[in-house]
Amino acid sequence: MEATIAKGYKQISLLELQSELRDKYKESGKTYIALAYELGIKSITTIQNLLSPSDEEKQVVSDEMLTKFINHLGIEAFVKWESGERNYYIKN
Repeated sequence: MEATIAKGYKQISLLELQSELRDKYKESGKTYIALAYELGIKSITTIQNLLSPSDEEKQVVSDEMLTKFINHLGIEAFVKWESGERNYYIKN
């Protein structure tokens, strides 16, 4: 799975991306409520879904929301659709 899409980026799984998100969330020291407010989200459930691994390793939020959250936490990563599947990339 370690494919390279662009110089300095590597492909990772959703679980690996969520682990990065959780680490950055913990570093931020913010609450779910604070993050939801900053992102304009009406429910902390969305924040929980962004950070929590699903049983099937399936993304349960929109690509737009995931990308917004990634950018807000300052992670250099993105989602790209290839052959009908989501792929996740992060800066090395």
